[in-house]
Amino acid sequence: MKRFSRFSCAASVDEIMSSHGNIIYRPSLTGQGERVHLSSPDVDLNTHIKDVVNLILYENIKNVILVGHSYGGMVITGVADSIPERIKKLVYLDAILPNDGESLATSREGGAKNIQLASTNGFLVPSWVKPDQQAPKDVPQSIKTFAQPVSRKIRQL
Repeated sequence: MKRFSRFSCAASVDEIMSSHGNIIYRPSLTGQGERVHLSSPDVDLNTHIKDVVNLILYENIKNVILVGHSYGGMVITGVADSIPERIKKLVYLDAILPNDGESLATSREGGAKNIQLASTNGFLVPSWVKPDQQAPKDVPQSIKTFAQPVSRKIRQL
C-alpha cells in the first residue's frame, strides 16, 4: 500500500481531477503553508475566508465546488455565505460543519476555554508540531481563527 503525505495526496487528487477536465485551485491561507511569513495573532477566520473569496473573484471562477477539510469547513462555510452566487456545491471532508454564529472553538466539547488554555502568544500550537520543526508545514495558527464565529445563512446547495 502506497502511503501519501498530506501534500502528495492532494497533488494526486489534483492530477485525477484535472485528468477529468476540472480546474483545481488549492489556495493557501494567510499564515499557513508558503504564506507562513504573513503569520500574525491578528489573522482570523475572516482573513482566511477573504483569501478564498478573493481568489474566486480574481480568477472569475463560477460554479465552484469548495472542498474543506478539518478547519477548512469553517472557511468554506464563510466563503459560501460571502459569494453564494459563485458556489455550486460544498464538500465537507472530515471537516467542521458549523451552525450559524458558531466558532470552531464553540463547536467542540469544552469550547473556547480549552483552546485558550492551549494557546501561546496568540497562537494555537498543535500537539504534532515539534518545537524545532521548520516552517512552512504544520505551523502554529492564530487563536482568532478558532475563536471567530462564522455566518451560515447560505441557501441549501
